[in-house]
Formats: sequence, C-alpha cells, structure tokens
Amino acid sequence: ISPGALGHDDNERKNNLVHVMDGYFDQGAHHLNVNVFGTEKLIDAMEHPEKEEYANFTIRVSGYAVKFIDLTREQQLDVIARTCHDRM
Repeated sequence: ISPGALGHDDNERKNNLVHVMDGYFDQGAHHLNVNVFGTEKLIDAMEHPEKEEYANFTIRVSGYAVKFIDLTREQQLDVIARTCHDRM
C-alpha cells in the first residue's frame, strides 16, 4: 500500500491502517501481510542497492520475508507491478 493511500500524515495513516486491519480481522480473517512504502522507494532500491538504507530493506512476498535487493531485477519489477497501489 502506498503511504498516501492511507492518509495525509503519519498519524492518519496509522489510524487508517489499524481500521483496515481491524475490519479485515473482524470478518474472521487469520493472516495478513502488509507492506507500506511508495513505489519510489522500491525503484530507488532497485537502482541503488548499494545504499545503506537498503541493506536490510525487507518485504513480504507470498508470506515470505525477503530482502528486496536480493531479488533478481525481473522479480523486483514483478513486485513493483503487483504490490504498489495508490488507492484502496
């Protein structure tokens, strides 16, 4: 989820994410993986994997935790295409 899709500031984003998750689990769900960051961060990590901030940049893919920079470029592009949503 792109941060902007959850609200205009950090407090609003946190509250809205909590409400989304509460609603999901209130319906009987048991498991949920959520990544909250912008497309720009993924693209920058793909183009500049040497940056210190990306050394431990871990994402969830199909229930697995993986360092984004350890994925192949094809896998990184697939993650970007499948997981970056600007609206909910």
